[in-house]
Amino acid sequence: YPVPVQGDAAAPAIVRALETAAFRQDCDVLILARGGGSLEDLWAFNEEAVARAIHACPIPTVSGVGHEVDFTIADFVADARAPTPSAAAELVSPDQAEWQQRLDRNIAQLARLQSSQLQQASQRRSWLEHRLLQQHPGRRLEQHMQRLDEMEQRLLRSQNTEAGQRRHRLERLSQRLTATSPMQRIQEGLQKDALLRQRLQTSMQQRLQNSRQSLAIAARGLDSLSPLKTLERGFSVVTANDGRVITQSSQTQQGDKLRLRLHKGAVDCTVNAVRDASSSE
Repeated sequence: YPVPVQGDAAAPAIVRALETAAFRQDCDVLILARGGGSLEDLWAFNEEAVARAIHACPIPTVSGVGHEVDFTIADFVADARAPTPSAAAELVSPDQAEWQQRLDRNIAQLARLQSSQLQQASQRRSWLEHRLLQQHPGRRLEQHMQRLDEMEQRLLRSQNTEAGQRRHRLERLSQRLTATSPMQRIQEGLQKDALLRQRLQTSMQQRLQNSRQSLAIAARGLDSLSPLKTLERGFSVVTANDGRVITQSSQTQQGDKLRLRLHKGAVDCTVNAVRDASSSE
């Protein structure tokens, strides 16, 4: 857009050229340029009308007025300043290969950062899953069941050992009775043996029954302590938007957004009123 760049007609011509370029929209960037000169020669680029036209122009503008030491108001209003017209041309047409290299480096750096963040997130998820598995009520119940099985095995081995010892003793008594042939003592020994067997069987059954009852009580206790069981009974867990668990009314205020975790699903709600612990309503 050729215009005069000095004299009284320069400023209005520059303004009209900027308005024409803004109206036509046929370029991506505008360069305001002229060669060096005295302060009076460059004065058109200090005019208020030119400065306002540059500011109002929707197309990016680069000021390249005069030599490197020359400054005008247009330099401070334009989107960018170049020390000379040729420098302005270089500024708006950078080396494509250099920009491509910078883009490639940025893409590679972004890929490394994304990979690192994904790896850290994966490690944290694995760690949380491991902790959750260790703290799960089902795992604790499984451990108690395993311990009970071990105790039951020890009890059975102890009972079998005791029964074997009793049988061995009975065999020795039978041998002694056979050697002496006292029928009465043999009969009494047989009755005593039957009684001992009955007591042993009863004791074994009683101890097994007690162990089963203890297991059932422990299982019910663990089940009652489960957070999910508490929710199933009608209770809920109240959390704020930032994830804090709300346990007191003083932690909320009217208008707060809360989430209620139920046994099945969740409910988002708004606090209409806050009542302290002493309130009966």
